[in-house]
Amino acid sequence: MQNENHKPSYQERFKSLLNAIKTISSCNDYQMFHKVLLGEVADISRARGGSLFLFKGGELVLKHSLDPGHVPDSISLPLKSDSVLDQVVKNKEDLVVGDIQNHSPVTTSGWGGYSDGSFMVLPLLDLSGNILGMVNLHNKIDPPFIEQDSELSRQFLTFCTNMSALFHKNHVLTQKQQYYAEIISHLPHGFLLFDRSGRIFDASAKFSNLIGLQSASCLQKNYWQLTPERWHEREKVLLDDVVHNNATRFLEKELLDTQGLPLRVKLSYSLLREALLGRILATVERR
Repeated sequence: MQNENHKPSYQERFKSLLNAIKTISSCNDYQMFHKVLLGEVADISRARGGSLFLFKGGELVLKHSLDPGHVPDSISLPLKSDSVLDQVVKNKEDLVVGDIQNHSPVTTSGWGGYSDGSFMVLPLLDLSGNILGMVNLHNKIDPPFIEQDSELSRQFLTFCTNMSALFHKNHVLTQKQQYYAEIISHLPHGFLLFDRSGRIFDASAKFSNLIGLQSASCLQKNYWQLTPERWHEREKVLLDDVVHNNATRFLEKELLDTQGLPLRVKLSYSLLREALLGRILATVERR
C-alpha cells in the first residue's frame, strides 16, 4: 500500500519490486494476471492511474485500467504518427515525460487525465525484443516520474512478460523457478539464491564475475566459504530474522574473491517462501 506522506528510499522501493515479483508469481489465473501486473507496476512507480494495452487483431486492446471510463477499450492501428504511443512502438523504449506542457503530442491529445504534469509509457517486450503491448502510468504520488521509476518498473515488466509466456505455452506455473536465472540476469545487480546452511542454488553472471568465478563454479561453493569468518555470526542472526519474519534486510560486508581477497559489498536479502521453498534471494552490489 502506497504511503502518500512518505517518499521512500531506493532500498524501500527495491523491496517493493521484490514483493511485486512474489505477488505476480502466485497469480494462477490468467484473467487476473494483467490486473495484478498493472496494480503492482503502479505501486512500484507510485502512480495513481494507468492502463495496460496488448496488440491483438490489428489494434491495441485494453486489458485493464485504473481509470475506468476515461480510457478507450481499443485503439485502432496504425497509431497516429508521432503520437506518444507511436513513439514507444517505434523505439521500443520507455518514455518518461517530466513536463507535459513541453511535450506537444500530449498537450494536443485533448485528454486532461495527466493532471500531475508528468507520465510514463513502458513497452511490453518479449525476450526477442518484439513488442507485445504497453503500460502507461500517470498522476504520480510524488511527481515527476524519473528514470528510477522507469528502471524499477522495467525490471518488474521483464519478469512479467516471461510469466505471461508461461501462461500462453500452457506450462504449469510451478515450473516458473526455471526462469528465475534468465530473468534476474537482466537486472542491474548481482543476484544469489541460497539458504541459511550456505548452499547456493543459483547465481547470476554479475555475481559470479564479481568474485571471479564461473556461474557453475559458484554452485560448488558454500556461501560461508565466500564470507570472511568474522562476518558469520552477525550475518546468521540477520538471516534468521529474514526467514522467521519474512523481512527484507540490508548489510554492508565483505566477500572473498578467488584470490581470497576481501571485496566490500552491499547485500539486500528477501525471503522467497512461496516460490522457492524458503530460499533467500540476495542482491549484491559492489561498494
